[in-house]
Amino acid sequence: RPDIGIRILPQGTTSRQWRDPNLILVEPFDFTTTPIWLEFKHKRDYDPFTDKVKHPERPFERAGEDARRTRGQMAKYADAQFSKQHLRWSWGVILCENVARITRWDRSGMLVTEAFDYTKTNFLADVLWKFFHMTPGQRGWDESVSRVDDPGQKDLFYDTIGKVIADDRSRIRGGSPYAYLSMDSDYPVHKVEVKDTQTGTAHQFLIGRPFYVTRGPLGRATRSYVAYGLGGEGVKYLKDSWAVDNPGLLPEGDAFAILN
Repeated sequence: RPDIGIRILPQGTTSRQWRDPNLILVEPFDFTTTPIWLEFKHKRDYDPFTDKVKHPERPFERAGEDARRTRGQMAKYADAQFSKQHLRWSWGVILCENVARITRWDRSGMLVTEAFDYTKTNFLADVLWKFFHMTPGQRGWDESVSRVDDPGQKDLFYDTIGKVIADDRSRIRGGSPYAYLSMDSDYPVHKVEVKDTQTGTAHQFLIGRPFYVTRGPLGRATRSYVAYGLGGEGVKYLKDSWAVDNPGLLPEGDAFAILN
């Protein structure tokens, strides 16, 4: 887990759980609500990258075991963000001694800034201030997905899919023995809008915890859900993945439409 995870909560709510007498904040780290993380290292040797690239063949990655381990940590954090949130891209900050780098991951790789001395400039503070004044979409949130806070809709979701899972798993298309993971009430419920590419009709589904997740920060990021359709579709299997941008490849949804 990162050293610091910054959460953005709805107005009027708080995550603070104080422990007396030292007023230490006690709270489990939660990747489902963390849009940006910060990792601290006490030596420059842990800096995963080098800016002294004089020749094209010289790798941008810093050599050494400490730097390699830091790169691995950063990849794991990005993976956790992508697997537990609905993101188009994700953010992080790595601080090694007195220098920092800001990172931005998407499913094709990572962008990283040059190292800057955060003790001699306000750049990091300015970036964080601007980050928290962005809209969720600007921070990377997939705006076709919204978090469900209405207790009634949550109960509707869990009651409906719970009955289907308990009564007859075969009714869930693409049913899985791990479908019961969708009943995890510690995981947020989301409403996702799916547009039919054939008709242009938008369908809305409630989803909870995915029962299958492709791990790793890169690639198509396939996730499988037991979903409840708000338009009378009932309980369905919903697959979420990044489509391949290849004009010569038939989109998966179009292939299913032909088969059906």
